[in-house]
Amino acid sequence: SVLSDVYVSFLTGAAIWIGMVWAWDLLATAGYISLAVAGWYGLGAYSTVILMSTFGFPFLPAVAISAVIVGVLSVLIAVPLFRLRGHYFIMGTLIIAEVIYLVMNEFRLFGVQGASLMHFPTVTGDPSFYNYYFYWLAAGLLAFTFLVVVAVRRSRIGLALRAMGQDETTAETMGVMTARYKLIAFGISSALLALAGGLSAYWAGFVQQGTVFTPLITVKVIVIAILAV
Repeated sequence: SVLSDVYVSFLTGAAIWIGMVWAWDLLATAGYISLAVAGWYGLGAYSTVILMSTFGFPFLPAVAISAVIVGVLSVLIAVPLFRLRGHYFIMGTLIIAEVIYLVMNEFRLFGVQGASLMHFPTVTGDPSFYNYYFYWLAAGLLAFTFLVVVAVRRSRIGLALRAMGQDETTAETMGVMTARYKLIAFGISSALLALAGGLSAYWAGFVQQGTVFTPLITVKVIVIAILAV
């Protein structure tokens, strides 16, 4: 039914947003607020589109590769970024997101109009199949994100992040390798956001710079995180 399809679509979107909030909060545990959410989300979306539409990858390998690429790129960027703290770090992540947008906009990989997607599943019969198909993909992504975040929080990395959130200077004097753990958390968080971006692009069937790199994505994630506390 129409109501059922709307409900399933709502749950699909909710699963993606909740996963993004969990990914963002991983770094926030250490006391670092990132405003680069839209950058990693958008790069994940574009990388997935490129791998699927240009190189013919199926969705799951494409989004997985995209997450790895974004994760590695974010770590390389974070090396100098973590020399900053407090509001300087926050402004640094905002600048990174804007630079990513400007670079992608300059290249115009798919032109001003963006690109349509790509390899949708072929099926006959129930038209609501697509709604449930993306619902289960989103549910799988949410479950994966949950498991990764829980595993990190229960590991030595999570302990280090919480110690940094309390007092990073004290954590360093106690022998915590803060630089290493911050980079790991930043990379994992960015990779998970890229997964969400890739799935969102696949679900929408379309990708455009102004849609996936908009700062509103970052604002929504932070607002949801605040309201969920």
